[in-house]
Amino acid sequence: MIKENLTGKTKDICFRSLRRKDLQDLRVAKKNGWLFDWRKAFIEAFNVYGIFVIGDPQVQGLIALAPNAQNQLVDVDLIEAAPQNKWKHHSQVYAGIGKTLIAFAAFLSFKQSYEGYIGLAIKTNYNEEYYTSLGAVRARGGIPPYYFFPTSASYELVETYLSGGVRWC
Repeated sequence: MIKENLTGKTKDICFRSLRRKDLQDLRVAKKNGWLFDWRKAFIEAFNVYGIFVIGDPQVQGLIALAPNAQNQLVDVDLIEAAPQNKWKHHSQVYAGIGKTLIAFAAFLSFKQSYEGYIGLAIKTNYNEEYYTSLGAVRARGGIPPYYFFPTSASYELVETYLSGGVRWC
């Protein structure tokens, strides 16, 4: 569930599995305001998904993840809202992109029979309060800190941000 800041209305969304060549078509690059080099996710064999507003071809955010059978969870490598949706942006278009992408990872974890478990290392802003407010638990210290989302937190995320299920586009 994402909300358009200008109107306050909830927007219908869909997810799409992306290929490396899609990044160029969608103008996903540091020179266009993206923080991460998303090409690396493909090199490291992560699956990259984009979140889109129905009827709008512009990607609103990305997540790179991979199932981790050994640890029975979905590993999140990268997660990023599009430049126009970052909370620090002076005229943020859509709110809730990051939370909805984490809910999407939880959805995929349930689908993989990993009971909703997600793991991620915080790479940039070390905003621990953000992740703990969503139900994440710090698993280990160090830099970068590593968090995981247990079943109960993941269930809540899916119910809150993807209550109608996942729509593919």
